[in-house]
Amino acid sequence: MIISFSQNKIGEPAVVGSATIANLTASKPVFSDASKKLVSTGTQPVNQGGTGQTTYTDGQVLIGNTTGNTLAKASLTGTTDQVVVTNGAGSITLSLPQSIAITSSPQFLSFTVPGLSETVTDKNKTRVIIEDATANVLIWQDYYWTGTAWAATNNYGYGHFALRNNTGAYSNG
Repeated sequence: MIISFSQNKIGEPAVVGSATIANLTASKPVFSDASKKLVSTGTQPVNQGGTGQTTYTDGQVLIGNTTGNTLAKASLTGTTDQVVVTNGAGSITLSLPQSIAITSSPQFLSFTVPGLSETVTDKNKTRVIIEDATANVLIWQDYYWTGTAWAATNNYGYGHFALRNNTGAYSNG
């Protein structure tokens, strides 16, 4: 192959046509090193616009790392009973342990709503109590465990109607 050089306006040689340069890795990025020599490598360094990484596992993402201004591989992890992370080939899925749509019926051992709290007792107990933030009982209802679900015991509890109308004890039976 014949390489012809021409002078550009600054006086440096320029390649006209194509050239083959020895000691470069085929199909890898080519860049100049600190000595202004052309080099190629299997991994494009961050300071040359690459990631500095060559292999990944399912679900890994690149995160900025101030040490050396590089990129580090990291995986998202969930929190038990709060967020579930499923790492897949080219995907990361975040989900919750149960559905929380407005049409769902999530089940909790207990929960707190501003001003209210509900405590669902274990299967050996029989009372569900709704209290306000100062522990005043708003509603209580005796329940029993059927083996698969809680069921209300008839004729017990104060009930929402009684509280709203200040009528005292209320039978839901």
